[in-house]
Amino acid sequence: MATTHLPGRHRLSTAPAHAGPRWGLASMIVAAGMGGWLLAVAGPDGARAMTVTTPPPAAVPAVQDIQRAGWVTAVSPTSLTTTDAAGQTTTFSITSETAQIHGPGSTAFRPAQHVVVVGVVRDGAPVATAIADGGAAAGEGRPMDYQLPN
Repeated sequence: MATTHLPGRHRLSTAPAHAGPRWGLASMIVAAGMGGWLLAVAGPDGARAMTVTTPPPAAVPAVQDIQRAGWVTAVSPTSLTTTDAAGQTTTFSITSETAQIHGPGSTAFRPAQHVVVVGVVRDGAPVATAIADGGAAAGEGRPMDYQLPN
């Protein structure tokens, strides 16, 4: 088979024949870094043994969410006891961070009032995070923007 050569301009390669000085500089930096690491790990007598100790993980108290709907059987400034329809009695601790949502015209919870309590169990003791009047929790309460300034 015969080859023919067409006259004209030959295409020249646009890539340089060598990687250039930038790769030489990068490889020298990497080699210096690896050499420094090797000197840090291995001493003059050979490899050094390294012991890494980590502190034990801090004990995190187990927290469990809890929600109860029922009737108030006892109430005090620091606790609220409810009984649900199945007869289960739960006493919740009330803290300064407990949100209290009262029904219209009410400023405190009273015995025989239906409430919904949401909270957490910390170290085996229920702590209320929010206590709401049963009517307010069931959608029968006032709108969220009630009596807000215009």
